[in-house]
Amino acid sequence: MKNPIEIITGTTSQEVITTNEVKISNKVKYAAIRAEIKSLSIQQRPLKRQRKDTHFTGIRVVPVWKATAQAFANKYRLRHLYRAYNIMKGVEPQEWKKHDINQHLIDTLLVKYKSEVVIPS
Repeated sequence: MKNPIEIITGTTSQEVITTNEVKISNKVKYAAIRAEIKSLSIQQRPLKRQRKDTHFTGIRVVPVWKATAQAFANKYRLRHLYRAYNIMKGVEPQEWKKHDINQHLIDTLLVKYKSEVVIPS
């Protein structure tokens, strides 16, 4: 009798297990860079309100100049992290806007996060 997986999908159960391992390993492989992207993105949300100078309502947690500088630094870092993440995934880069791109920083990020890749065995 055939396995139900073979009947439904036309593939053997071993092929299905291999496919699931690839999906899991991709999630684990990019977890570190995705975590940094997520943490920086979360930091950007409250900084947007803190940068307002005249029409600010709420409690000032960070001075305006500090919030502006931090938002700019996060934006610069996120831009390079997204590029490194796309290169790691093998996604063809689209036409990027001509921002100040530091190729050395992208290469450094690739080395850092490729060394942190953990492939489950």
